Amino acid sequence: MPRSAGFTLIEMLVVVALLSGTALMAFSLVGERDEHVRTEDSHARLAAIVNAVRGHPAPVWQGEMRLSGFVADNGRLPASLRELSARDELVDADELAGTESLATASGLLHGHRLRSPRFAPQTDADGWAQASPAPVVLDGVHEKLWKGLRRYLESRLGSSVFRDGWGNVAASAGEDALNFGWLLQLPSASEQPWQVASGGPANATAAPPADAPRRSVAADDWSVDIAGWSIAVRNRLGSDLDYASLGGQLHASLLVYQNDAGGARWRRLSSSAIGALADGDTAILTFAAVPLPPSSTRVPQGEHLLLLVIDPDGTPHNGDEQPYVIGTGRQSRKVVLFAGATPPAVEMVLR
Repeated sequence: MPRSAGFTLIEMLVVVALLSGTALMAFSLVGERDEHVRTEDSHARLAAIVNAVRGHPAPVWQGEMRLSGFVADNGRLPASLRELSARDELVDADELAGTESLATASGLLHGHRLRSPRFAPQTDADGWAQASPAPVVLDGVHEKLWKGLRRYLESRLGSSVFRDGWGNVAASAGEDALNFGWLLQLPSASEQPWQVASGGPANATAAPPADAPRRSVAADDWSVDIAGWSIAVRNRLGSDLDYASLGGQLHASLLVYQNDAGGARWRRLSSSAIGALADGDTAILTFAAVPLPPSSTRVPQGEHLLLLVIDPDGTPHNGDEQPYVIGTGRQSRKVVLFAGATPPAVEMVLR
């Protein structure tokens, strides 16, 4: 009787080996594809974070450049990623609904609304307003600025938690609540970059791997150095101005808002000064490379208030200066500064 055909043990082992190899190759391809998707997702999320910080790189609508992003609204870099996404948790609701004030409840921030700039006669060495003498509130309709915290990041499910493509979680609950597993490095000086990185597939929690997705925001990406910026002042009053009629020297001050937890503040930078201006003439006021007196001429991109100031004794920021009022009233105007762009040409006309 003939033997029935069948597989030998060796043939079966060969088949099993082939099937195992095919399965391993398939799993490897799927794993590589998954890692690629997670890496690309992390890069996309990093781009969203950077745009939330500095605004979109080409914010043009109907041919006009417009501001967007955390820096333009708040006057600084975010101290955590939570500040970009958790607006409802961080805004002082009472302050936002009530009377405008510099102060907020402890740990909370100003919400987005029209804000009146503060002109402080006395500042510290970097131009930050001092409480005495009391700052002048500039509440003209043409002087108020839209400032304060908005929501800049949002997950696909509408949550304020914004993780990387691997869903990494920080080692401590406190750090995770602030940065959602991302590794954030804040600059220790104004010229250093703000950096954020993913922990990568291994969920590094101390330092990102060399090949982990990362992005940075350099000083020139979010702020403008106004050293050398000139302001033209033209006399159209119909009469000459001299030191006596001016009441001192005339210079320009730029007022810059910063939204900090527990209270906002205003910074003032000042230009060179003049003591006289004949009728019909134009004078040029310049923000010098050696500031008067702030130690840095770098300011965040955004909308700021520029105004003319009278200094009776010729020493800026020492407590005796006041906004210049003549003709049509307080001489002020809004200016918009974009990171990476030359400050705009500005002319202040006295009428």
